[in-house]
Amino acid sequence: MQEVVAADGAYQRQGFSFEDDSPLPQRVPIEDLGATLVNQKAINLEEHRSFEAPTQPGLQVAGDEFSPDATLPSASLQAGEAGYGEFDSSFPLEGGIEGFPGQPGAQKQAPIGPKMIGIHPDYSEAYGGAWDRASLSKWGLRVAVFGGIGTLVVIFLVVMGMLAFYLSIVNKYSQTIENLGAEAASFETTIIYDGEGNVLAEFNDPRGGARKSVPLNEISPFLIHATISTEDESYYENPGFSIFGIVRATVRNLQTGGGGGGASTITQQLARALVLDTAFASQRSAQRKIEEIIVAAEIARRYDKNQILEFYLNEIYYGNQAYGIEAAAQVYFNKTALDLNPGEAALLAGLPQAPAVYDPVVNRQTAILRMDDVLRLMTEANGTGCLQMQHEPYNTQSFCVTQADLEESYVVQIAEVKIKTFTPPTFEARYPHFVNYVWQRLEDSYGAQRIYSSGFRVYTTIVPRVQDTAQQAVADEIPVTPRANNGSVVALRVRDGAILAMVGSANFYDESIGGQVNVAFTPQQPGSSIKPLVYLTAFEGLGGDDYWYPGTIAWDVPSCWGNYCPRNFSGSFLGPVSVRYALGQSL
Repeated sequence: MQEVVAADGAYQRQGFSFEDDSPLPQRVPIEDLGATLVNQKAINLEEHRSFEAPTQPGLQVAGDEFSPDATLPSASLQAGEAGYGEFDSSFPLEGGIEGFPGQPGAQKQAPIGPKMIGIHPDYSEAYGGAWDRASLSKWGLRVAVFGGIGTLVVIFLVVMGMLAFYLSIVNKYSQTIENLGAEAASFETTIIYDGEGNVLAEFNDPRGGARKSVPLNEISPFLIHATISTEDESYYENPGFSIFGIVRATVRNLQTGGGGGGASTITQQLARALVLDTAFASQRSAQRKIEEIIVAAEIARRYDKNQILEFYLNEIYYGNQAYGIEAAAQVYFNKTALDLNPGEAALLAGLPQAPAVYDPVVNRQTAILRMDDVLRLMTEANGTGCLQMQHEPYNTQSFCVTQADLEESYVVQIAEVKIKTFTPPTFEARYPHFVNYVWQRLEDSYGAQRIYSSGFRVYTTIVPRVQDTAQQAVADEIPVTPRANNGSVVALRVRDGAILAMVGSANFYDESIGGQVNVAFTPQQPGSSIKPLVYLTAFEGLGGDDYWYPGTIAWDVPSCWGNYCPRNFSGSFLGPVSVRYALGQSL
């Protein structure tokens, strides 16, 4: 018990004891340790304080005065509440306690109840502002609990939203998916018109000819192996779409600025060709890709892998009017799909991605290079060159194609494909080169399958009078032009680039000159067609008076630039001529 004695000796303290097991304060002021209480409930009888810390309101004692308006300490004020004991009745208060009505200056017994008289330091600010470990733990627990609940709620809402979106797309296409077989058989004629409304070509149902649906066990396993290896290596494992393929394509597109290609599985291609709306299926958008994936997943849920693969191989377009693998085998190799060897299978499996680009009739070299790529992909399938098919009789063991097989067992068959001459099917159309050009543009925009199933009406800018004149000019020029056996003309309307005439070759049906090849799209020397641009540059000049005009005199004489010594078509030189005459004579 600390004895506290006032400086003037006015107060005396009788000893008494108390017990208190309250915790010590967290911080102790260091300004005046003698005035610091060890506990908020401790007794302090000091009549003054020597520090500036705030105090709790209580019985204030200043000299001989006692304030009747003072409030009691906030700690327990009744003697018996905390077991502190009571003030002794004989406790002397020299000078008396003033402030009780009617008894000024009287010496009074200290009232029973107050625990302290004097100044009590206020620790509420320190207790209220401190963040102890318990408080931090408590708030941390609250944040963790409510944060976890909030996260679960957000995840739940996102999942429900995704599920609702998935179901809405499935409901949108449900009927078409259910009747996928009937969709594959649907057809509407596509017609291409010239600029005056005359019919240039009419594409009728190709299923009436060589087109024939065949089951998987009547298709060469090499063709199935080549198709899966090229178009969808994980076909038998994926749920209709490939996450790895999507990520890989996304990375490649980011690296190439959109030139990395897509990541469509076989099921997605089927969904795009037979289920999605034609115009929507041709879009390059995230919305189209998402719907395509959802539709593919639903197809994979409703049909087994063998059914989907059979749909695909019997409906996919292989170019040159060949829909389905049986038709393609007949058109290109005059045999059934079951009899296709590895080389033939590789060439055909490479066509569906871009039938016009890899057409072996028109772009032979490109088609052969594509075949080589497919053969390489076959040997790399699953890292071993092996696929486990799911239809009989190939479902009992893996079907493999290795590099050793290509170099030993199949080398002759592959070589025969590379030297084969491919002939196009019979195709009757006015201006066939132009019609094929339009067809390729349609394929690029909508896909070959949709051209037949949607019944397009295609209106072009070709002008028959201009086209006929251009064709006649080529026919008249070839016989009188030395060393020439072929020719091409393209006439454009300058203001908008519309094609008014396109002559791809001297004769579309003449195989001796490669008549099916559109010379307008093959690399050629520019010849005299570049001269107007050269003369125009001279007319524009370098600024000031440094330019030519039609009356400028130019010298038509032999000249060389390094090893390049051009000469006129006639083989002679005319000396000084006007620029007008030089341009007119193509000097």
